[in-house]
Amino acid sequence: MNTKFGIISIAALALFLTGCAIKDADFITYKDHFKGEKLHTMTNNLIPDESDPGRAIWLNASSIDTPSSLSDYYLEVHYEARPGIGFLNIPSGRTLEIQADGEVMTFIGPGSSQSRDHNKEGNCVENAIYIARARDLMTIANASTVTLKIKGENDTVSREFTKENFEKFNYFVEHYIY
Repeated sequence: MNTKFGIISIAALALFLTGCAIKDADFITYKDHFKGEKLHTMTNNLIPDESDPGRAIWLNASSIDTPSSLSDYYLEVHYEARPGIGFLNIPSGRTLEIQADGEVMTFIGPGSSQSRDHNKEGNCVENAIYIARARDLMTIANASTVTLKIKGENDTVSREFTKENFEKFNYFVEHYIY
């Protein structure tokens, strides 16, 4: 399981750093020809909040298709903040809460301790991966309102989905959930 978290973290970070602007580029598939696995990743799903200009939150999704079992699904929180605001320091455990049309879903992950750093602008950057189910991703995609809450040791941050966020989740569910 830790290997899958590592693969997703590296792939998601690499995709984030490349900065794609067109919709098709926000959905990438990698194929491991030796293992027969496919990694499908939704990237660049920024959840804006004009009232919190010093911080940015992305909620991305991934699936790993293996030839011998059902697909594994993940959510990735990418957090970036100005140096004066600092890291969230997302601990391991139930630190991502998503409310979709009133249904509260809580996600478990190993935290961000292995993926905290500063980018070239000096901003604080951290990533946290969470195990999800296909049903969770479908619930998010089909909801009319989605609010997420990320619980860090230093702060808790909330965001609400926009039309673009719903469009990306719908595309991911339609194309990568089997």
